Amino acid sequence: MKNMMSLLAAMLLVAAGEGSLVAGETTAPRAKYCLFVTVDALDRDYVARNAAPNISQWEKQGAVFPDALNVFPTLTTPNMTSLVTGAFPCTTTIGANKVYVREENRIVGGPRFNKAVTIAEAFKSRGLSTAAVQHFMLEKRGTDEYARTEKGGSAEITSLALAMLADGTTPTRLLAVLYQSVDTVGHKRGAESAEALAETRSVDAEIAKLVKRYEELGILGETIVVISSDHGMSHRNKQIDLANLTRKVTEGGWKHEIITSNNPPTTGTDFFIIQGGNLNCYFNRAFSAEERERLFAALRCVEGVGNVYHGEALRRLRTHPNAGDFIVEPAPGWWFGGEMGVHGRNTESDGYEMMFGPGIRKGASVQGAFTVDLVPTVLHLMDIPISHTVDGKVLWQAVETP
Repeated sequence: MKNMMSLLAAMLLVAAGEGSLVAGETTAPRAKYCLFVTVDALDRDYVARNAAPNISQWEKQGAVFPDALNVFPTLTTPNMTSLVTGAFPCTTTIGANKVYVREENRIVGGPRFNKAVTIAEAFKSRGLSTAAVQHFMLEKRGTDEYARTEKGGSAEITSLALAMLADGTTPTRLLAVLYQSVDTVGHKRGAESAEALAETRSVDAEIAKLVKRYEELGILGETIVVISSDHGMSHRNKQIDLANLTRKVTEGGWKHEIITSNNPPTTGTDFFIIQGGNLNCYFNRAFSAEERERLFAALRCVEGVGNVYHGEALRRLRTHPNAGDFIVEPAPGWWFGGEMGVHGRNTESDGYEMMFGPGIRKGASVQGAFTVDLVPTVLHLMDIPISHTVDGKVLWQAVETP
């Protein structure tokens, strides 16, 4: 788990081009294929608790990133976008699951207006075939073939992916697969529940079927396999009383609105809130610096509120303005909603990340990585140009050298 200071410090290192990166050249062997697997809400604690035996074995064959950080806020849509682009939300423009586009006075749920080049588009730029299953930020974004299932069951997702690797077909050079059931079970039953661990084991077995298929095709030795997660998951013990928060704000003399639909905010309020993990808050009029601090102080007094991020803190976290002018984050153990398993805070920036295959150092444990570093590392190993929209860096410590 990461606190705010460690995350900001790590972000500053990325901005300076330091931290997990070592300058230099490499002549590591190039891969021909990439299997890019993402497991929604695969907390690294689940792997540590032996809930993913296959993934644990693959760690010995490649590089693991034990403290890799997801992007903030740790919500699915911005993180899935960053995973497949190697770019922070400030570049992708996907700031949250639901955002406010101020220029158009429009609230957008499930935004898809990503401005960064995807890994699939990078492959296509070299004439390489691409496919994806369920990885929704790759739909119509560089994939030759795309499949999805409404049910989202892990076995069905595997079947769709295996169909893309059927006998008699030329294996696609990039196959991106997203499993979402661990997140679903975690929300319902809790991050620490036996059900969440059981679902992790089930998904781990499904991924093993994909890896085995690459072995059957005789191309596993030429394939980079990436296992990634968009965020971790925490257990909720207490629920924040939104009525109490409303009272604190009203007592301070501020009018506000909590948006529960995609309708634009009403006029006449001082600020409005989009609830989604955290409270993403937007000013509806100009606030003086002194008035802002009074408002933030009032919010911090609400039981269960942990942090109020604004200004420079949000810029350092590489968020996008459409995620909010300020973001109210629950304290550990607290949440605004009734779900048992939760994510959205910096606390849940502890998703699991690893990779193995040609050119990747076996048994490497690389500190200080970000999830946005995965795409540029894959592109480097496959000798594909890294787009100017990529914010991440090649993880040289994970790359074999002569």
